[in-house]
Amino acid sequence: MLKGFWHDLIGLLWGHRKGLLLFGGVTLAVILLFTGWLAHESEKPEFCRTCHIMEPYYQSWKSSSHNTVNCLLCHFKPGWRGFIRGKIVALSQFTRYITVTYGSKPWAEIEDANCLRVGCHERELLKGPLEFQKGVLFDHSHHLADLRRGKQLRCTSCHSQIVQGAHITVTESVCFVCHFKPEPDGTRNAILTDCRKCHRKGMISPHTPAEHALFIDRATDCTKCHISVTQGDGAVHRERCESCHADPQHLQTADSEALHWNHVAMHKVECFQCHDPIGHKLETAQEILQADCSVCHTERHQLQKAFYRGASTLPFAISLPSPMIEAHINCTACHAEMEKLTSESLVAIPGAVARASSKACKDCHEPGYDRLLEQWQHEVERRIGQTRVMARIANSASSPTTTVSKYASSTSPSAVAAVADAVDQTLDLINRANAVHNIGFTAVLIEHCQRALLDAASTTSVGPVLGAWVADEMQSFHQAPSCLQRCHYGVSQRTIRVKNQNRLFPHSPHINQARLDCGVCHSRDQHKVNLPRGHDCDSCHHSDVQGKQCADCHQNIIAFAEGKLAGLNLPAAQNTDCESCHSGIGGQIVWLNSNSCGKCHSDDKAYMAKMNQELEELGQLSVEVDEAIKAHLDRLDLKGLQIAEQVRLVSRVNGIHNFGLAKRIYQAARDYFSTPKTSGSASH
Repeated sequence: MLKGFWHDLIGLLWGHRKGLLLFGGVTLAVILLFTGWLAHESEKPEFCRTCHIMEPYYQSWKSSSHNTVNCLLCHFKPGWRGFIRGKIVALSQFTRYITVTYGSKPWAEIEDANCLRVGCHERELLKGPLEFQKGVLFDHSHHLADLRRGKQLRCTSCHSQIVQGAHITVTESVCFVCHFKPEPDGTRNAILTDCRKCHRKGMISPHTPAEHALFIDRATDCTKCHISVTQGDGAVHRERCESCHADPQHLQTADSEALHWNHVAMHKVECFQCHDPIGHKLETAQEILQADCSVCHTERHQLQKAFYRGASTLPFAISLPSPMIEAHINCTACHAEMEKLTSESLVAIPGAVARASSKACKDCHEPGYDRLLEQWQHEVERRIGQTRVMARIANSASSPTTTVSKYASSTSPSAVAAVADAVDQTLDLINRANAVHNIGFTAVLIEHCQRALLDAASTTSVGPVLGAWVADEMQSFHQAPSCLQRCHYGVSQRTIRVKNQNRLFPHSPHINQARLDCGVCHSRDQHKVNLPRGHDCDSCHHSDVQGKQCADCHQNIIAFAEGKLAGLNLPAAQNTDCESCHSGIGGQIVWLNSNSCGKCHSDDKAYMAKMNQELEELGQLSVEVDEAIKAHLDRLDLKGLQIAEQVRLVSRVNGIHNFGLAKRIYQAARDYFSTPKTSGSASH
């Protein structure tokens, strides 16, 4: 049956073959004529207006210098292949328009070969510099033949259609992105930003001073007068990449060179689809009056902010954020006291600046906290001065070092010198950043500096002396009681007088050596000074003294009384045992008992008065020596350090145990530090 159907159909067609051939021929002719007409008409610029979205581009072409050039000459590649491909693309665009599947913004690529073809701009590269505008010279050969900032450009990199109504014209903002975009390190390219590269003839206007030509001849930096000539940095934001690309892994692997090659050299992607614009112009008079102060006064608080965060570029890899920043405390919390600005002539300057003040402490904390700021500053000044002395003395060691530490390598010319240099950098940063912005970070940095110096100088002649000088202060800040970490930095070195016992109490042996917590003696609940009473001390001292001699614990005091301390030999005038003066109840601290004086002296009151006078004299000498050492701390040498160590030992054993030796050591120290040294003497 099917075979019969095909047989009948073929017979029918064959019977009407002449009519079918005539109809097919006419149809083909119509199609060919329409295609030819469409091809001919589509070559006319007016045909582009068929699509209403092309109307703005047609109008910009019509008003441009290319209004006599057929669109196909630019948009089709040269040769028959380019012609055919262009017709196919045009037909597909026409089809999308009819079927309403077109996009709202047309896009096209123009090859350099189109612009540089014979009869157009083929000799543009040979012309050399030409005047672009306002005396600005431009050379095509440098921009197309050479790499610019390592990037290959094309004609449409500068001649673009990013501004409606300016068809294929030069967009100045594109030039600014290339010339004025900062380098990766934030600096400007000195060659690309040289004003004379473009403004070779200078800028001439009625307001230009007569000396302007002289400035140009002298190669005066234009930005000395013309500030803020650029606005913006041409940054690229990831969000713009994601508007076209959705693959995060692809974005992570792409680098700058590959991006520019693919987007600029291989395809026509406008610069500002990726880059922020950069402006370039001279400021008007009104803009000058509204100039941003940051043009001249750059951000000067970056160092302080980094220090507050506990971060810095230092040889010691340490990070310790301030508890204040972890509590989200802003700068204005402390910098709250407005102070009027004044010049050197004491004439008031309009405006004020917010100063930091200890008064701000009381705004958040209870009264008394305002004293901490002064205590911090005093302790930091002392520790920095102490560390600088250590660095200088360690660096002047008489014997060579073979130290290998994490701070300095033994292969360097001088390991100690390398550490001393790292210490100087660290201390300078603390001073510039202001230590109180992060007192904990400051404490840790100073601690690392001192440990590094002791490590580096351990095999030198000065190592033992330096170690003894700071032995009581080398407790780790992280191991200190929380009170010292949070607020009371430096209190471990303070010696106070306990009023109810009328005696001195040094914190150092209790905190740095015995590692006692502050709560042992002080009340945390009441958060106030709660000085210990005598029996509180007894719970630690003399709690188990059965069968022990005084010398078992007080070796330094006994040696001092015998005159054998610090390499000296000057025994005390009275050769008595400890119990002769210290008598009391067993198991308790045995204080000096004034009644004991009558056992040896006929007039015990007169002897006590004499002893009090000697104590007062030693106290005065101690103050004078301390002031002399502080005054000469920046010139302290090895001998002076040894003398200072003797003074420290005397203060720890109570000089009254050997008044003659104590007075001799104090006087020798005072005379040594107070006597001016000649140029031939050892430097202090």
